Amino acid sequence: MKRRELLRLLSVAGSTLVLSLEIDWDRIGATLTHPTWIDESTLQELDTLNRQYWQAYRVASQKSSILDDVLAHLNVLTQALRDARTIAQRRKLCIMAADLAQLSGEIFFDASLYTEAAQSYTFAISAAKEAGAHDLWSCALVRHAFLPIYDQRFPEALPLLQTAEQVAQQGDGTLVTKHWIAMVSAEAYAGAGMLGECRRALDQAEGVRSVKHGMNGTWLRFDSERILEEKGACFVKLAQPELAEPTLQEALQLHPTPTRRRGMVLTDLALAAGMRGDVEQACALGNEVVQIAHLGASGMLKKRLQVLQAQLAPFSQVPAVKDVNAQISLLA
Repeated sequence: MKRRELLRLLSVAGSTLVLSLEIDWDRIGATLTHPTWIDESTLQELDTLNRQYWQAYRVASQKSSILDDVLAHLNVLTQALRDARTIAQRRKLCIMAADLAQLSGEIFFDASLYTEAAQSYTFAISAAKEAGAHDLWSCALVRHAFLPIYDQRFPEALPLLQTAEQVAQQGDGTLVTKHWIAMVSAEAYAGAGMLGECRRALDQAEGVRSVKHGMNGTWLRFDSERILEEKGACFVKLAQPELAEPTLQEALQLHPTPTRRRGMVLTDLALAAGMRGDVEQACALGNEVVQIAHLGASGMLKKRLQVLQAQLAPFSQVPAVKDVNAQISLLA
C-alpha cells in the first residue's frame, strides 16, 4: 500500500500542526501488507496517530477538514483488528478503534450528519464494550445521547445516559467520566422539564472541581471550565433567564475568541434575552453567533440558531428579526 494511500499527512485549514512524535510510516505500511508483523511498536505508533488526530480536531476551525484522514486511519485500525494475532493485540486495537470512531462521530455530528454520527458511535460502543474499556464505553454512550438532545428529543437521551452511568461505575474512579455523564444528564433532564432531577445531576457534575488530572485530552475532555456554560444552558432549557444570564455572562469571559464554544454560550444568552422579551438584544447576540458560524461552518451552531429562529418567529416583522433571519438563511 502506498504511503499516501495509507494515511495523508495532517492538514488543517488555517493552522500548522507539528507532529510531536516521529511516525515510522514504513513500519505501518509493512505491517498492513504482512499482518503477522504487528508488534508493540506498531501498536504504539497507531495510538500516537490517534492522539494526533484529536489534536488536529481541537485546533481546526473547519472540523470536517480532517474527516478523510480520520476515516482512512479508522480503516487501517479495523484492518489491523481483523488480523490481530493475540487477545492483548485485539483489545488494544479495539480501544484505538473505539477512540477514533468517537472522533469521527464528533466530526459528523458537528456537520449535522446525524445518521453517520450514530453509526460511528454505535461502532465505538461495541468496540469499547468488547475491550472492557468502561470509561471509553461510557463516553461513547454519552456522545450518542447528544444526537437526540440536539434534536430536542430529550426523553430519548435519558436511557443512553442511564446506561452510561451504570457502565461508568465499573470504570476508573480517578477520571471525570461520571461527572461528565451527570452534566449531560442535567441538560437532558432540563430539556424534559424535570427540574428536581436536573438539580441533582448538576450537583453531581460540580464534583469535577475536586478532580485533578481526570481527563485524557481526547475522548474525555470535561473539566470545571465547562460547568458555567453547561449550567447556563440548563437554565435556558428550564426557561429561567434570570438564572441563566449571569451564569452565561461569566462563562463568556472564558471564551474571548470567536470559537464554537463562545458561539454556543452566545446562542444561549440570545435565547435567554428572548425569554425576557428583549428581541433587539436576542437579535444582536444572534448576529454575533452567525459571524462565528461563518468562520467554522459548525452544524452545532446552525442547529442552535434554528432554535433561536423558532423563538423569534412571533416577532418576524420586527426589522432586527428580519435581519438575523436573513443572516441565518445565508448560512444554510
